[in-house]
Amino acid sequence: MVFIYFFVIIIVTSTPACFGSTKRNLSAIASDEQADLSPSYFSEIKSLYLQKKFSDVVLIVDNDRIPAHKLVLALNSEYFSALFYRGLLETFQTDVTLELDGASVNSFKILLKYAYSGQLNLGNLESNDIIELFGLLNLFNFPKALIGLSKYLGGKIDVHNMFPMFGLAHHYQQKELTAESLNFMDSHALRILQSQDFLSLPPEAIQKILIRDTFYTPELDIFRAVCRWIKEHKDNIDLEDRTKVLSNVRITLINIEELLTVIEETQLDNLDILEAVELRKLLSSRKRETPRHPNPNSIASSSQATRKIIHKYGGTNYYDN
Repeated sequence: MVFIYFFVIIIVTSTPACFGSTKRNLSAIASDEQADLSPSYFSEIKSLYLQKKFSDVVLIVDNDRIPAHKLVLALNSEYFSALFYRGLLETFQTDVTLELDGASVNSFKILLKYAYSGQLNLGNLESNDIIELFGLLNLFNFPKALIGLSKYLGGKIDVHNMFPMFGLAHHYQQKELTAESLNFMDSHALRILQSQDFLSLPPEAIQKILIRDTFYTPELDIFRAVCRWIKEHKDNIDLEDRTKVLSNVRITLINIEELLTVIEETQLDNLDILEAVELRKLLSSRKRETPRHPNPNSIASSSQATRKIIHKYGGTNYYDN
């Protein structure tokens, strides 16, 4: 009996020590590691997409009523942050009408899904859908999504979509996508100039392309393309636009006979001829302009490859002088 009593006392008195050891072990684990519960957390937010659960606003888009959550939208969009949390009329409304600037409701729902999931699923989208989505991201100011989409599109540029990509970047003033487009164009300079799409570019876009030292192709071919552009737009551009485009041609690198031959080839009227000749005379008194050079960031920037293209099309290589 005494032995049993003594054994019970040992167990009782030793129990706190056991718990204390366990606490110390758990404390050591907690200090070294974190329980990553983010997948289930983000899954809960994602599950709220298009759901009425906890919804505090209804977005009215082309007669569609879309339940949404102000906080989720505001966290992703500077536009919605201002709309819902800056004391505007919409801050206190539960029904808010949105204008999509010509985009479809489906494109808006893709944007909305990004706000809840952090993902842009572009695999099944047509090019027009991506253009619409890009426009909506700009309209509603989703900065992180814009950066991600610009990087994605920058890696998809090819000879078939380089003009739409550049037009998109130029229109929305997306610097990163503009730079990627221009770098790609540098490596396909002659193809750019001979394309029919070149003729549809606005003066500012042409200036942005031609002003670059790395737009590496003979200056005579650049002048020929500019003359084609002037002829195409002669009825709807003024002298300022014509001069703006011509000013990006390094005319001092072209001899006068070649210059006049191109003018005759493109069948510009006398006024255009006189303007071009006067511009040539004006620039001839200046120091010789700097020749263009290959872009080290472009895909086909080697001088050897460029010379092959130049000679293939019968151009003059001014860069060996």
